[in-house]
Amino acid sequence: MKRKATLLILFLLLLTACSKSSSGEFLTTNMYTNPAIINSSLELIKEDGKPVLFEDDSISYQFYGADSQKSEGTYTLDNIGDLKDIECIKIKGKGKIVIGMTLGKVTKDSNRKLKVNYTINGKIREQIILSDTYKEISTTK
Repeated sequence: MKRKATLLILFLLLLTACSKSSSGEFLTTNMYTNPAIINSSLELIKEDGKPVLFEDDSISYQFYGADSQKSEGTYTLDNIGDLKDIECIKIKGKGKIVIGMTLGKVTKDSNRKLKVNYTINGKIREQIILSDTYKEISTTK
């Protein structure tokens, strides 16, 4: 029988003039006053660039926008607060996203990453985020 767990993990999105991405942070080269618009594509990917799927990887997930004042961490549904549809969400300065997950039997994967597609001033950009959070997701010891 598959053991399932539902997690809500809050991640920090920072929009700054930096072009270098550090662990868990989404940094853009936004030197403009215009916000970044998250396109409908945020997805966990594997080493080969293919999306993480429940059928193959025992992970299903959904992204949401969250209150930018909320602290990072793991929350239950009761404590997360209001969630917003992530599609076309505008982020100016700091923003937060939440990933809701349902897990089957999951092992650590050092190649798991987050791919973010966003638009600034009409230009579509893509960024791959490396984070131990994605790599360390596991339901086994």
